Amino acid sequence: KNDTKMRRMMVFVLVLILFLTEQLNSIHGLLVPSWTSSIVHVLEHLASPPLRVTPLEDLTNIRIPGPSGVELLAHVATPTTLNNKKTARPVPVLLLIHEFFGLNPSIIDKAKGLANDLGCVVIAPDTFRGTVTDFLPQAIWLALSTPQERVNDDLDAICTYIEAGNLASVPGGRIA
Repeated sequence: KNDTKMRRMMVFVLVLILFLTEQLNSIHGLLVPSWTSSIVHVLEHLASPPLRVTPLEDLTNIRIPGPSGVELLAHVATPTTLNNKKTARPVPVLLLIHEFFGLNPSIIDKAKGLANDLGCVVIAPDTFRGTVTDFLPQAIWLALSTPQERVNDDLDAICTYIEAGNLASVPGGRIA
């Protein structure tokens, strides 16, 4: 309910800004029209129905030991050709980093598609450590407030895990 009220309030404020922008632009020619299109884009996002946020436990299929004993959640996608053939050849690994909304079904679909298209194993880690959103201001906040050093340490731990040969489908994994 609070998210709905917040969205309605933001839509109202942005509509008001859009109206005032148009009025000032038409009267004084003060504002650049591209601002208007940016406001319209934000309005479209806020007016669209919220996405269903899928719990990370439903999206991830591996837990990787991280720094300081933290377990890192990730999704590992393997190509269907690797699943069908018994091969001992090393398979490259692609590390797929999610955008600022967090690890979500869209990223999992992209990981599966890349795995099949490129014939490699794709690992999509959760760099926000459990936080996923579809709310644009919160996504921006997540991207700005997540410590980059922590993300780097998590990614290093994942690379170490892969290089150690801990993925059954990736003997002596090479990381792309």
